[in-house]
Amino acid sequence: MGAEHDRLDLRAACAAFGLGEPADCQPVPGGLSHRMWQLRTDRGIFAVKQLNRDFANDEWWVAWYERAFRIEMACFEAGVPLPRPIPTAAGRALAEIAGADDHPLTLRANEWVEGVPGMSCPTTPEIASQVGEILATIHGLQLPVESDTRLVLKTFGPAHWTSLRERLARAGWEHAGLLDVCQPAVVEAEQLVEAATARAAAPLMSHRDADQKNVLLQDSRVFLLDWDAAGPVHPRQEVAKEALNWSGAHRGDPRPELVAAMFEGYRRAGGVFDHPSPDDFAEYFCVLLGWLEFNLRRVLGERIDHPGAQIIAGEQAVKLLQTIPGWSGAAERWARSFERVL
Repeated sequence: MGAEHDRLDLRAACAAFGLGEPADCQPVPGGLSHRMWQLRTDRGIFAVKQLNRDFANDEWWVAWYERAFRIEMACFEAGVPLPRPIPTAAGRALAEIAGADDHPLTLRANEWVEGVPGMSCPTTPEIASQVGEILATIHGLQLPVESDTRLVLKTFGPAHWTSLRERLARAGWEHAGLLDVCQPAVVEAEQLVEAATARAAAPLMSHRDADQKNVLLQDSRVFLLDWDAAGPVHPRQEVAKEALNWSGAHRGDPRPELVAAMFEGYRRAGGVFDHPSPDDFAEYFCVLLGWLEFNLRRVLGERIDHPGAQIIAGEQAVKLLQTIPGWSGAAERWARSFERVL
């Protein structure tokens, strides 16, 4: 078995999910927040994720993962193409096994699906159309938001970003000055998020992170992976966000043929989207700013769970900071471009 499993008790992991007798375990590269293992047993091949658990907010964190798992199971049972989720014997998403320190290791599992990562393939209209179909199928389930769950598109405010910038500068991070360059666009984006949230229609439950990093292609069929972020969304905002992601908005203006393909697939599967407005892009801004904030805190040494995590965080933060100045005025521009292809 691979030496990289030294922190993972394979028999305990298999017992937690009823996976049989372990035969081989290999690390899976590419995770940005968690560690992933490919575990072979006498019963099959499985993806076991070792989660970067937020023990500081443990009750909220565990509840979120269990809720996300219920959404994932409902979508799997409805025929959404995704790797089969595997519950513990108690029917839960998360299992705890002994770790090397005072905290347990927290795991979850799925069947392994062979395929090509979406990040390694050029986006074609066919792929974008399938993603649109998947989103429409999930939205069509009308999974209700649970009574103890609220949809909050979080904003951080100028004081928080200034504090982060100062802490990063004191820590000697060479890219801290990029936060100053980004400040006007960040303020504009957070103001749009707050205004759009006040005007948005009722939310429902969905995947919330259906971009290239969470897609696997198997013989041209799209599988949707990594349901950890699943929760409440405003459907218009989710489909607009993914239209931007899949059409290359992070590299410049969205490619119109990919936007058109995404919405063609969404509408073909029963989704409704017309009359785009700047409000539709609130979730796009919110998610990316949340990802930026998380990685800047990891640069500062928070939520570091394995060697190399700070390097990954710094790379992710710089990549995003370099694109944020282009957000100024983008929501109005994107709304006009979406209108042209719809």
